[in-house]
Amino acid sequence: MLAMLCASLDVNSIHSEQQSEPQLLPPSNKPQPILIVLQQLLPLLKTVVSKWPNDNDVVKAVCEVLNKSLHVLLDAAALLVGDITDLVIHTYCTVSHSSLVELTKQLLLLFAGSESHKPTMMSLFSKMTERTLSLLNQDIEHHPDITEAFMILLAQLFKKHPELLDYKHCNLTGLFQCGISALGQAETPTVRNAASFLCEFIAQRCKRTETEAVVLKQGLVLLTRLLKAIGGEASRSLMNHMSDVLFMLNKHYYDHLSSWMMEFINQDGFPSPLAAKVNKEHFTRLILKERTHKRKLQEIVTEFTLLCRGLIGTDYAAATTSICL
Repeated sequence: MLAMLCASLDVNSIHSEQQSEPQLLPPSNKPQPILIVLQQLLPLLKTVVSKWPNDNDVVKAVCEVLNKSLHVLLDAAALLVGDITDLVIHTYCTVSHSSLVELTKQLLLLFAGSESHKPTMMSLFSKMTERTLSLLNQDIEHHPDITEAFMILLAQLFKKHPELLDYKHCNLTGLFQCGISALGQAETPTVRNAASFLCEFIAQRCKRTETEAVVLKQGLVLLTRLLKAIGGEASRSLMNHMSDVLFMLNKHYYDHLSSWMMEFINQDGFPSPLAAKVNKEHFTRLILKERTHKRKLQEIVTEFTLLCRGLIGTDYAAATTSICL
């Protein structure tokens, strides 16, 4: 109920019974009522989450109130950034919830570009990252919601605010390794967002040399994860996401990818005993040649994954290929 109230207290929009979406009005000089309401609510919300940090429904409800409020207030929420950040960090370090990761994403996207709030946002990102990596490194399979939310956060942050990577304690290697682990999970949304994050990370090569060092060190590990998935460990419906990451490696790390692929060619039975050395050599030539057309590379990967699964020429492959693409 509070979340609905926060969403409706917007002086810059009007709601009509005939319209499913609110109609935006010209910017007003009037203070947003929700700012006053939220200032009064925050101490209560802090008390609530401190008393019931293990109750996922309670934490989710509090985060929904804050997310709705931030969506309405936007830059006007600047006065409350410190208090909301303290609530997020304290609660997340006590008991981690995916809703807190989603709230962190909202805060970072809104205020990471502000010079006055950058130290606070870097601290938030640092502590969120440290806690999440510690959690997922221990047991990523049992935290699918947090993994998915964290991958979404990283993908959007690397795309819109890569300057947060500049702080000296940013664990780029840990983030990249976490992305590789997430790529091996079974849940489609997690894999999709992990692939998106890894693509953004790889694309940073021309802007930040720190990311290049990580990819060069972990690139073979990533390629092994991709080829295992293509070889049959992952659902065929996930192959386009694997292709996207492979495409970015080919585009930004061509020379290194060609070297890494040679190790794959010479490894018997990998990624599938059904793929002979001549098949892997042909696959590698096609991959390395395709640096501009993502769709073509997806088709190459689709053909090879069918070979690895023993499905080439079968009626089942013909019937399901269009669904998996």
